Amino acid sequence: MTSLQAWPRADDLRREIRDHGRALLPGLLSRDEAARVASATSSLPTRRAYRGNTGVTFDSQALGPGSELYDLFQSAPMVCTARAGLGLPEGAPVQRLIGWIHRYKVGEYIPPHRDVSGDIQLVVSLHQPPPENGGTLFVADVGGLHPVPLSTGDALLFVARELTHYSVALVPTIDNPRPVKVVAVGRYHF
Repeated sequence: MTSLQAWPRADDLRREIRDHGRALLPGLLSRDEAARVASATSSLPTRRAYRGNTGVTFDSQALGPGSELYDLFQSAPMVCTARAGLGLPEGAPVQRLIGWIHRYKVGEYIPPHRDVSGDIQLVVSLHQPPPENGGTLFVADVGGLHPVPLSTGDALLFVARELTHYSVALVPTIDNPRPVKVVAVGRYHF
């Protein structure tokens, strides 16, 4: 079972979401826990996902009930975090939860977009290569475009329907010629 490392205060989360549409949750999982989960999920069925008409593809894995990460997203602490970010009352039920993992290799990225569904989304970095390999997530809010440097184990809670977001392509370096980026996503519908 995945254990959580860091826990934000509900009013801090709500303020960050209200003011910026996003809240960073550094160290939500330990680096070791994130690496373990990334490895444990590598054998899940994988499909090539396409984003829009850009021709960009990457590996995607669906998460369902009974999988460790889906159960984490569905856990009381995570649902409370999503509720708090939206300012919903305690006990507001999750109507639908969708979970997935994206795995990016050299040249792969997510082009700029806004999601079309979900009230709030939690992105957890399971493996982030060094900054020189790219893969940085960017989010545009009322204050402009901001890089969101997620380290392995960090998470971002954000309103993906309202904020344009994208990542830059992964690039090879001499020290890391085949970088891989792995993120898990939980999309909450209340």
